[in-house]
Amino acid sequence: MVDQPERDVAERAASAHLPAEPAGDGAGNPDEDRDGLIEVRDGKLHLEPPRGVGAVPTVEPGPGVQLRVAGQLAVGRVPVQNVDDIEVILPHEPAESRLEVEVTSDRMEAYVTWVVKPGRTWRLRAHPPAHHVVLHPELAEEEPLPPLTPADVAQALREEGVLYGLIESAIAQVPEKPNQRVKVAQGVPPKEPKDGRIRIPVVEAARAREEELKSQAEHAQRLELIREVSIPSVMAGEVAAYCEPPEPGAPGRNVLGEEVPARSPRSVNLIAGPGCRVEGGRVAYAEQTGRPELRGEMIQIIPLHEIRGDLTAKRGHVRFDGDILIGGNVTESVRVESGGQIRVLGSVSGATLAGLTGILVQRAAISSQLVAGGSYAFAAELMGPLDDGIRLLSELRGMVAQVQRRLQEQGAPTVGVPPTERTLVERLLHLKFRQLPDRLAQLGKRLLEHPSLLNEQVQVLAQRLARGFALGIRDGSLLPLDEPIELLTTLRQQLQHHPARSASITVDSLQNSRLVASGTLHVTGKAIYNSQVYARLGVLAPSAQLIGGSLRVQSGRVELHSVGAEAGTVTTLEFVEDGVLHARRILPNVHLRIGKASRKVEQEVEWVRVRLDKEGEIVIEPDR
Repeated sequence: MVDQPERDVAERAASAHLPAEPAGDGAGNPDEDRDGLIEVRDGKLHLEPPRGVGAVPTVEPGPGVQLRVAGQLAVGRVPVQNVDDIEVILPHEPAESRLEVEVTSDRMEAYVTWVVKPGRTWRLRAHPPAHHVVLHPELAEEEPLPPLTPADVAQALREEGVLYGLIESAIAQVPEKPNQRVKVAQGVPPKEPKDGRIRIPVVEAARAREEELKSQAEHAQRLELIREVSIPSVMAGEVAAYCEPPEPGAPGRNVLGEEVPARSPRSVNLIAGPGCRVEGGRVAYAEQTGRPELRGEMIQIIPLHEIRGDLTAKRGHVRFDGDILIGGNVTESVRVESGGQIRVLGSVSGATLAGLTGILVQRAAISSQLVAGGSYAFAAELMGPLDDGIRLLSELRGMVAQVQRRLQEQGAPTVGVPPTERTLVERLLHLKFRQLPDRLAQLGKRLLEHPSLLNEQVQVLAQRLARGFALGIRDGSLLPLDEPIELLTTLRQQLQHHPARSASITVDSLQNSRLVASGTLHVTGKAIYNSQVYARLGVLAPSAQLIGGSLRVQSGRVELHSVGAEAGTVTTLEFVEDGVLHARRILPNVHLRIGKASRKVEQEVEWVRVRLDKEGEIVIEPDR
């Protein structure tokens, strides 16, 4: 702002040179009267004074320009009578250069910014002669950046105490990056210690296996396969979890050269929860079979895995060493394996259930396979077919030996050569042992279902039997008969001493299913239709009808409402060793077998008991 005295000075100076009013109608002399002009040239003011009564030219400061007249700051229009009386003040920007060093609050990083601003010199912008000129500045010259070397940067860092972790390549780039923040030092952080942690081996193994299976499926592009869910579990006595000890870290160093200590590692201690015992706070052992679960530092064993709703192929197969509870149905193609008991609150359809200690299905089992007792059940189931195979092969061998003795007694034949063992076996199979090839083929297939129970030699024999006994005779792979009989006899002896575990199955009804139980079978409903059943210790189904298929028991008691059907459906009921059948009704075409004795029911009987008498014959007697 310009004060009032300065404004008055400027106005008086202008009024002193204003032309006088012309008198009357007269006019000034045009050759002598002319207004003055002001021009900006070469950055300076140039004045052409007025003539006669001509007007004095004026100038006005524009943005960034200041004028002083007689030492006084002037504003607005300023008359120019003598350019030497006017001082023009133009902006001037001196050059600026400084280094700003920034150290982060944790002292682990240092940054440098080269704050630089070039000097600038201004002059008046040219303007042609005019009665009035507004003065504007224009850039006349820009000074070059001041010099800066990496040594200057290093010196600035030393002055700020930044001595460690210098990044030489970054320091060299600072002069090339004016007004940019450059990281020039990096400390070394302390090495983090390894905290103690609780590890659960079975969980880690399950995760690794799941990743492996996932990778294999993606690689093979077989994502349509049913996913298998293996629930991590431990058996009683196994290590459920253990503490991995902590490891100390290592100190670091900040950009000021100061040591940065590492934090102390945290340790953990195991606490025993339900189903576990912990020794020394370091190792936990399972006291029951189940899934280990960690809650904080407490480890516990969950003996039951619960599946809510239906178990479908979309959810996948399930395997768990403990008990499994399924709240709905088990549907097509699903496999459930348990090291404990399987309990299904719905039905089972087209699925496979294997429970080591038992199976309970509250509704029907349709077109499914149920196995209770694991290898114990399979070992017991194989005893009957093995006995049959050994007996029939022994009878065949004995008959071959008898024929050979008779031929030897008769002497050499007058025509042809004596028949070989192969020829005799083929003839006897055709005349007396027509069913033997099929029964041995079935035995071979059953053996191949349980390779874990077989040694290498028996596996080869089972494969040959499954291909067909008659074919094995023709190519000589099953001759002489002594070898297969000896192998099957040895296997039977091994299975006879296989550890027995009683695992039972309870189901409402069975239809077109296969069932194997190392214990008993309990049927709460009214039907066992067209199923293959083996229950080692007996069957309790007082309300059920046994129609079609077969039911085999090693030894024990069988209770049924009825056996067979009005239509005469072939139904087989067998006690491999011994047992008693109690039935309210037995219909025709039912085949009964107890040990080596067999009998076919030709006429319907009611309220009967079937057993062996002292002579080893099957008797059917009233049971009231």
